[in-house]
Amino acid sequence: MRSGQTRSADDTKGSQMLIRNRIARAVAAGTLVLAAPVLTSCGFNFATDKVYTPAPGANNRDASVDVLNAVIVSTKDGKGTLVTTLVNNETEAGRTDTLESVTGTAPDKSEVTVDVAKSVEIPPRGYTRLATATSDNGLGEKPPADADGGTYAVYQPGLKVSGNFRTGEFVKLTLTFKNAGDVAVEVPVVANNCDWAGQDGDEDAAHAACEGQHETESETASH
Repeated sequence: MRSGQTRSADDTKGSQMLIRNRIARAVAAGTLVLAAPVLTSCGFNFATDKVYTPAPGANNRDASVDVLNAVIVSTKDGKGTLVTTLVNNETEAGRTDTLESVTGTAPDKSEVTVDVAKSVEIPPRGYTRLATATSDNGLGEKPPADADGGTYAVYQPGLKVSGNFRTGEFVKLTLTFKNAGDVAVEVPVVANNCDWAGQDGDEDAAHAACEGQHETESETASH
């Protein structure tokens, strides 16, 4: 009996590892996350107590739902949009998980509010991408299905965030799932331009701001 239980547990872990590896390959290929932004050059010049080096967003893989590449994209201080990918590692059919709420704390310890007005469901063996569809990321297309024609991917807009924060800072968030429970991440606040253009406001204006920043930097470097 113990041998059978051990094999069952090993099979479950093996299946979850395969899911994580498959999603990880998709992330590496750029199909789940926006391209990793170069945060040091476009709208990321604020002095902060905590230095943030160029990298993707925050990750937490400790629960049955992975939180990947989480960032708050912000156009103005105190407002922003939570952008992330949620991966459900459950292998059994019908084990859809649901994001029930998100709570947060700003750098000054004050409360951060995240609006989860619409149900966010994550299909088993699949993922949900919370991000605004833009001309660059393909999220306006129909999400892919699994081999049996079932739901594998879900695309929904990012979640609106408000609190006492600004670009360059970090916000502590706790995402609460129906099955996976609480998942904590410390999320960077990034500007709505360059690779994050259009995630919190006008996409064209954000691209224009980024291009203008690059032109200014190029002129400065040439002198």
